[in-house]
Amino acid sequence: MMYTCLINTPIGEIRAAAENEVLTGLWFTGQKYYPAQADIWVNNQDEPVFESLRGWISDYFAGKCSGQVMELNPGGDGFSESCVGGPFVHSLRTGHHLW
Repeated sequence: MMYTCLINTPIGEIRAAAENEVLTGLWFTGQKYYPAQADIWVNNQDEPVFESLRGWISDYFAGKCSGQVMELNPGGDGFSESCVGGPFVHSLRTGHHLW
């Protein structure tokens, strides 16, 4: 079952999705490629993976590096997975900031 929640950040609201306690996606609300199926996902703010993500995001924007690694499974084909990047995702995958 796909779970979802909304998380407020200093740069906008993010929708997180997770399945089997693993993050499967992050989107800014209203972005161009926002998932059409999000309205059928189960909203559950209290999923443990979302609790961890909220703490991680808070630390990230505070400039703290806890070293916590978030498990990601974006799904899709190899091309889709290769498009997942940037400093935020690098930090999620490795627990280290790029700066």
